[in-house]
Amino acid sequence: MKASKSRQKRPNQIGEMASWGVYPIGSFSERADTRVRMYAELRRRSVPLDILEALLDERYYAPISWETGSGEFSRTPLVAAAPQPYVDEETTFKSSIAAEEPGADNPPKTAGEALALWLADELDLTRSADKGAVRRGKNLPLTTIAWVANDLLDGCRRFPPGPYLRQLIRKLLNVDRLKINQSKQFEARQGAIWIVAHFPLITSEEIANELGVNRSSVSRWRKEASFKEQARELGFNVAPQRWRELIAKNEE
Repeated sequence: MKASKSRQKRPNQIGEMASWGVYPIGSFSERADTRVRMYAELRRRSVPLDILEALLDERYYAPISWETGSGEFSRTPLVAAAPQPYVDEETTFKSSIAAEEPGADNPPKTAGEALALWLADELDLTRSADKGAVRRGKNLPLTTIAWVANDLLDGCRRFPPGPYLRQLIRKLLNVDRLKINQSKQFEARQGAIWIVAHFPLITSEEIANELGVNRSSVSRWRKEASFKEQARELGFNVAPQRWRELIAKNEE
């Protein structure tokens, strides 16, 4: 019995981890295959080949230039060759892009940031297209855009993502759209307060038609204590007589 135990092979450490669910066998190769497939899908689009090749080599921070040798602006960024000997491109270029915001004055400075900008434009096109556009191959699937965005995020090993990747993530999460909707709701609510302050007996339907919002939204706002307080305070400043008459009528 002891001899048989001594002849048994000790379990491989990686195999043990796989059996515990900590280190699934094949996960690296599967991810690598998926990565190649996702970037191959981008290759069929308008992404510059140099950008894709740099990113496939995991050179997320490969420096790019938007000027030609003659100093003219180029629509296609030029990717710098991989440094020899090896230089940590992330550490070298992260400090120059971390604090910037997207804009014409601050074009992407790295391959990863350039692809993030391109993906953000593709995301807008996909969301505005009809449902069959992706199936026909006219637009990129949202799943592809999200997967590549996550790959770019994984490339940020020691520093936060750059401004163009942050912008892409916000778009994927609908944060920008949410901010716009919240801003419109706030402006409409403030408009409703102004109207009620001047015309306290106006109906919610009339306010809704004036502001272009749902009547139910106006009705809900008018039930809120903060709305009533703001409308009343403003009303006593702009239309004191109307509010005094309204209060007196309610007290009868």
